[in-house]
Amino acid sequence: MIKAVVFDFGGVLSTGGTLGSGKKYISEYFDIPFEKLNTDDLYAELRKGKISSKKFLEFVKSRHDIQKDVDHEHFWRNQNIFNRNEKVYKLAKLLRKLGIKTAIFSNVFQPSSKLLREKGYYHGFDPVVLSHEEGLEKPDSDFFKILLKKLNCKPTQVVLIDDQEKNQLPATKLGIHFILAVNAEQISADVKKILEIKNKIIL
Repeated sequence: MIKAVVFDFGGVLSTGGTLGSGKKYISEYFDIPFEKLNTDDLYAELRKGKISSKKFLEFVKSRHDIQKDVDHEHFWRNQNIFNRNEKVYKLAKLLRKLGIKTAIFSNVFQPSSKLLREKGYYHGFDPVVLSHEEGLEKPDSDFFKILLKKLNCKPTQVVLIDDQEKNQLPATKLGIHFILAVNAEQISADVKKILEIKNKIIL
């Protein structure tokens, strides 16, 4: 029986925040060709909470010899992660009415998660498991184990919806059901199919 459905944020609960979108935003913000950006290691450290968001921007500027002044608050508030996927939020609300836990499991930066909390984007989801708070990120299997501990569920009782294929293997190795997100309609159809099989619920 499925007891919890876990949602990634970018590309699932939001139509923004998909793979490479942060790098694309920096490229446009600082007017640097995308292919010349050297930020992958900095993003990894930021997602895991190893460096602050201010230090991140300082390192980006230093590496690329950027003289432009940056308004820290403005920079983080203007990302494209704030596009709610209302159909998926509606699905999560329906699941909660059926007594199924809904959780968020996200690789995210501290300033981004702060804004998302303020805007109520995490409301109703419990637990909310974030990379920068745990010092780990997907696809690290230890991060998945933290999720299971916080859910207090067996892996086979959990469905994870994520838009990145690289997260499928660590999830399924543990026994978690995995749905690769493409769009809201497909997400909803795949969740309903699993619930019909595992919980004998027809939505």
